[in-house]
Amino acid sequence: MGNKRTLRTCEIYFIGNAGVLISADDTSVLIDGLYSSRGGEFPVSPIPGDVLNELYSRRGPLPEPDFLVFSHPHYDHLSEKLLDSYLDTHPSGSVYLPEGTSSAYVRSLYNMKQRGNTYEIITGKEQQYRPRKDLEISFYKTRHLGKNFKQTLHYCILITISSCRLLFTADVDFFSESLSQFSQVPLNAAFVNPFLYHNEEGQKILRNTLQAEHTYIYHVPFEENDKYHIRHMINKDLYRYRKTTPAVLLCTPRQNEKLTLKEGEQTYDVLYRKSQQ
Repeated sequence: MGNKRTLRTCEIYFIGNAGVLISADDTSVLIDGLYSSRGGEFPVSPIPGDVLNELYSRRGPLPEPDFLVFSHPHYDHLSEKLLDSYLDTHPSGSVYLPEGTSSAYVRSLYNMKQRGNTYEIITGKEQQYRPRKDLEISFYKTRHLGKNFKQTLHYCILITISSCRLLFTADVDFFSESLSQFSQVPLNAAFVNPFLYHNEEGQKILRNTLQAEHTYIYHVPFEENDKYHIRHMINKDLYRYRKTTPAVLLCTPRQNEKLTLKEGEQTYDVLYRKSQQ
């Protein structure tokens, strides 16, 4: 009886596009969850109004984010307008975002300084932060998919929350990036976009390099916005790879997934040190 380990959960809530809210114990992190649906040709579903209201009002099933984390300053991952309005009413939130150059970004940064918000601007090749004992946020600079975006400052984000290790790959270029920096990190879950999952190069990364316990596909438009039939493509892929790389499609607002954790698992610090030896 004395050796019995307590079961705990890491909650995953889908916001929309690449927006995900994760929560474990008393800590919640919103990743790429304040974004815009306007700004490019690729179909991006907006954050549903009722979901956005829950984030702002602190009412409803969504936990209030303690930390706001962004992978890169593209409109479909970061809306400076939404970030500003959110921080106006939630001044205690801490922000981690890669460096940007747009006028909206500069204005948002100025506003954060004026409010006295806690924030970190990510610029290096690798940067790690530990804002709480049970939370570590690590940024790994990677290329953005597509020749037009080769100058974009883009990061894969590894979050360890209460011993649960989650990798968010955002729009990583899976043709030029092997993601070998994560090969020695046991992952509870990896979040990938539909093109990584669809492509054989991406499948090799999932099978041979990441080997996550769970794979989630995000960055997929809602059905009413899916003019390029990405959902049809990914559903065929889910069937095709159901035995080799099974995955869960995040495609419904507030979709809730749970990862079961066990008390006493090794912490990320120990595993990270081992990977560097």
